Amino acid sequence: MTELTKKPIKESQIQAKSKIDCRAELIDPIDFSFKDLMNLEEINDCTPRLVNNRPAKLVNGRYASLSMKLGYNALKEIQGLYQWSEFAFAFPEKISSLDLSFNCLSTIPEEILNFQGLKCLYLHGNKINNLLEVEKLKKLKNLTTLTLHDYLI
Repeated sequence: MTELTKKPIKESQIQAKSKIDCRAELIDPIDFSFKDLMNLEEINDCTPRLVNNRPAKLVNGRYASLSMKLGYNALKEIQGLYQWSEFAFAFPEKISSLDLSFNCLSTIPEEILNFQGLKCLYLHGNKINNLLEVEKLKKLKNLTTLTLHDYLI
């Protein structure tokens, strides 16, 4: 019998796995993008956008997704987002993808740190102008993908 040996993992394999993980989490996200939301209170008056021409899947009246999209709105803060997700999502602690791109965030909100399952965080296209804000995200141990492009830092 031959002994199995581990082959070294290439950097490209790690990057590919990261991309696959994030794409898998985006299957049927709960999508509140392009809703002109200026604050989180308005989210209760919205219906998520259809994904693949299907309504959002529900489990016991809660969204059965691990991905939340809030991009292309006018949110300046997201205080209370995790608390809302505990009410609205079947598995809020497992949310692994959060899209807050193209909003009006000037800092990286501490609220994001409540999403300990995050693997993918999209913050590009906001108004964050201090690179030190990124330091906060070290507490998200599962984070593998972060977008911060389109900033004047």
